[in-house]
Amino acid sequence: GGTMVAPSINNGDDDGDSDGDRDTDESGSDDGDEDPIGRVGRCGKCGCKLKVRAVLCTSCRQRKARQDVYANPPLAVGNGDKTARSTRTRRSKADVAGTLLQELKGGAAGRSLEALCVQFVVENIDKVVEFGELPEPMLDAICMVVCKRNLLTDTTVPLFATASRTELHLFDCANLTNNVYARVFRTCSSLTTLDLVFCGQLSDKELEMLPECCPLLCDLRLCGAFKVTDKVLASVVRQLPLTRFSFSNSATIGEHTLAALHEKTGLESLEFSQCINLKDEHLVRVSNHNTLQSLSVVQCEFITDRAICALLEQCGPNLKYLSLLGVVQLTDAVCKTIGSRCVGLQHLDLGHLGCLTNAGLQFIADCSLPLSYLSLKRCIGLTDKSVCACINKHKKTLQTISLHSLDKLSPSVVDTIASCPSLKSLDVSFCQGIDFSDEDLDRLGRHCNHLKEVKVWGLSRVHMPNVPYKVVGCGSVM
Repeated sequence: GGTMVAPSINNGDDDGDSDGDRDTDESGSDDGDEDPIGRVGRCGKCGCKLKVRAVLCTSCRQRKARQDVYANPPLAVGNGDKTARSTRTRRSKADVAGTLLQELKGGAAGRSLEALCVQFVVENIDKVVEFGELPEPMLDAICMVVCKRNLLTDTTVPLFATASRTELHLFDCANLTNNVYARVFRTCSSLTTLDLVFCGQLSDKELEMLPECCPLLCDLRLCGAFKVTDKVLASVVRQLPLTRFSFSNSATIGEHTLAALHEKTGLESLEFSQCINLKDEHLVRVSNHNTLQSLSVVQCEFITDRAICALLEQCGPNLKYLSLLGVVQLTDAVCKTIGSRCVGLQHLDLGHLGCLTNAGLQFIADCSLPLSYLSLKRCIGLTDKSVCACINKHKKTLQTISLHSLDKLSPSVVDTIASCPSLKSLDVSFCQGIDFSDEDLDRLGRHCNHLKEVKVWGLSRVHMPNVPYKVVGCGSVM
């Protein structure tokens, strides 16, 4: 899962094998003569030394053959079939080779040609004059790597903030001065989406220019804007035709901004993350929006059931995405409201809710929701009773499940997880009670055909699984 395997090449062998120019006997030793020049190659999978004309060592060839058989078992023979037929699917580029962007997200080390070009551009970013007609997604990809390497400065930001941009994502603005924001806003007059991360130098003076310079802006996301005051932010919100608003990692937002959001119409998405001064009396101001499809209130420690329940009563029927991660004062009452009001919910994150009990989760297990994402990580009060009931109720639609640190679960939960036919991602890290092992991974691989990744951090019984999907944290004990 995620490791690039070089394809076997047949250089005209008459025997029809696929292991290069040389044959190997049963013991795996090479019959052919050594390379006349004395060159030494590397195995395309494990990297061990071998003759230069070979692609994979004997062990890796055998392991790959077993994985191919495991991933593509023979079809059952029908009544009219004379022979069994096996199917083999060509692995997609995304499965075979990772990219530089995948590396940033913890993916494979293999790189595509596109990623190598991005790397070369980033390493020579100080020599680039302009990018020309590159599409916006490619500019964002380059900008992401530039920010990762802490190279986004007042000098390099004009390469990405051009007049033709309609969406601008700057993933790390920590090195930008306040003056550069004014130039960016004046240049990008056609913006509809603006995403500024770690924009600590953005001040009221520059932000006040935004409605005049970017009158079409409907999606505004600010992270770490601690110099922006509540009143100025409220004024900007009133003047822009916003449908999506996100504000995070700052204590400055308060009653004035929430009052301005109350006056807006057609809001589709709201996000407040780590806004430590946000209180119930502020958040209830936006409970009038029944058009919300996405609501995220993350790590806002003063928020309680009162504000969240009021919001869900009004906007619940249209909600598809709900994240309440780390809102530690929430109780089972929120789950009861979710079960009764959020009938179209697809994404639900209840992580780090220490007050949540089996009775609360049972409200969600008793209703029919089209859930594809469910996170219960660090909800330490939950046991098999409610977790298995909730997963079993929504097993047909669930694609992502996180049970991180639920140490009261037992091994029986694996059987329930294995009944989810559409499962793609699973996190059972630090679930010591499950006693997760290589055999459990093998069972999941047989039943969950779409499974791509399982996280097993801190589970000592997972060693060397031979499964056709990615296992993260294998062999880690903390």
